[in-house]
Amino acid sequence: MKDFVQYFIPATLTSGKSERISLVPVANEYYSRFHFGSSRLINGFQLNHQVQLIPTSHNNDIIKTDQHRTLSRTSNLDVLAKAFFPALHNYLLNPRDEAMHRLKTWNFSTKDQKLVLSLLDEWYSGRTLNTVLEEWEQVGIASLRNQKEYIKILCYNVEGWGTRAVEAIDLAHEVQVSVCIFTEVGELWSTCRLPHFNKFYQKGTNKNGGVCIAVGKHLKATRIEVNIPNTVIIDITGLSEPVRIIGIYWPTSQQRDLDEIQPFVIESTILSGDFNATVKEWNSQITDRRGASVREWINENNLNYITSTTNTSKRSLRNIDLSFSNMSTISSETLCSGTSDHWPILLSCENISFDTNVFFPHTNRKIFEAVLALLQIFWMEEQKKNSADEWYKQYIRFIAAVKNRVTHWKERDKYKPSLPAYIIEKLKEIRKVRNRYYHLRHKGVFSEETRVLLRTMTRESKVDIAKHKNTQWQNFLFNIQTPYDKADKAFWAHLSRICKSRSLPFYKLSEGTKIISTHEGITNELFQYYSEQFKVPAVDSSNEHEDQIDRKYK
Repeated sequence: MKDFVQYFIPATLTSGKSERISLVPVANEYYSRFHFGSSRLINGFQLNHQVQLIPTSHNNDIIKTDQHRTLSRTSNLDVLAKAFFPALHNYLLNPRDEAMHRLKTWNFSTKDQKLVLSLLDEWYSGRTLNTVLEEWEQVGIASLRNQKEYIKILCYNVEGWGTRAVEAIDLAHEVQVSVCIFTEVGELWSTCRLPHFNKFYQKGTNKNGGVCIAVGKHLKATRIEVNIPNTVIIDITGLSEPVRIIGIYWPTSQQRDLDEIQPFVIESTILSGDFNATVKEWNSQITDRRGASVREWINENNLNYITSTTNTSKRSLRNIDLSFSNMSTISSETLCSGTSDHWPILLSCENISFDTNVFFPHTNRKIFEAVLALLQIFWMEEQKKNSADEWYKQYIRFIAAVKNRVTHWKERDKYKPSLPAYIIEKLKEIRKVRNRYYHLRHKGVFSEETRVLLRTMTRESKVDIAKHKNTQWQNFLFNIQTPYDKADKAFWAHLSRICKSRSLPFYKLSEGTKIISTHEGITNELFQYYSEQFKVPAVDSSNEHEDQIDRKYK
């Protein structure tokens, strides 16, 4: 009776319908035991009652006869034997113990076991399925308060993206801008990727020109296709109100008509770039011919000049990087940083914002997969009870709730520059020495001391950069091998994504004494060669063996 109450009854209450069917043989076994036990009690009671009524002379004979019958009847069954539960091993354990057994089989650490068991406790303690899912869906939502952040736009003449890409990337992340307008990027605009930004490029009239607008991936940007050199037009959504950005580079050698972009000036437009034009009212000493033309066009299109803090040219007191807009509450600040001949401009739009947060999700995939595996039996049983559509809706909701439950939100780290601060400062000093050297040489003053200093500093900076890259590589090799038991597999799996083998280009073909270099000539030569190599062989009908083969396989 103790075994029946302790093991069998809990198993019938916690098991599903299909598991309870397998308990029928066990129930029959218990029924047989109870029936036999009750029969013995009844027989014993009757025997004792007869002993009191029958004389003593007959009592011993009756008892011996009854004991003989009892022994013969129970010779193959020991009532005091240990309880036996056929096919009941898995059902004797409660779900928590069974989950613990499976987690140990999967070699889960103690910390991971506690996490999984805490989720299972929440699952089995919930009153209904909907209650548990609602509780898991609300985890972490309270701490994710969206913050409104004003949009910032960086306008910078980099004088060649290939030489100042790292500097521009560091500057963009340092001031935390959402849009970047880079002018005079050159032909190497695609050599270095700007992380977390989408880039839109338009070539210029020469190899040094070109404009590139980079928009953060948290915003949606749509390009307006125009066939105008040195001009990029982008519509940005995902803000409190849509904005159109027009980036322009107007070199001194280019003749252009600003009326070409007049149809694209709409409400909430920001026009910015290097115009190479000066206007006295716009922080320059004089107004040149191009500046007067730009000022007249700006007034005709109801655009306002965005006043900056100082001039943007390092070589003169001219303010040639200009910004205009038909929106109010936009401020401009000239940043005194960078090694280009132009100071960068930072535009801040106080009435245009977007929602953001400083957290990113970190999902424990190992715990997520374990919970799905442990609760899979429940959902297989639910599939038999409900329709396919209803079951599917509940199951995908369950998966999303579990993922949210095992996800922790961590605060985003600040951007780490590609080069350390001391190397960046040294590059700035080299830029100053280089500008001084070429400025003096342009005036006819040749300084051997400055030339030697520039050469020495350049060599030292290259050595420092090489040492820094070598240190980063050594740290990478160390970190990729230490955390894993299978170091070789992890190392090569990670390295294969970095070092990809490339096939050698095929430029020329040597044929005897001549060399074929044109694409058409190489194609014809290879076609003729392989056509002769794989042409159908001729069959000699006079040969009896070939004739026999031809007739057999024809």
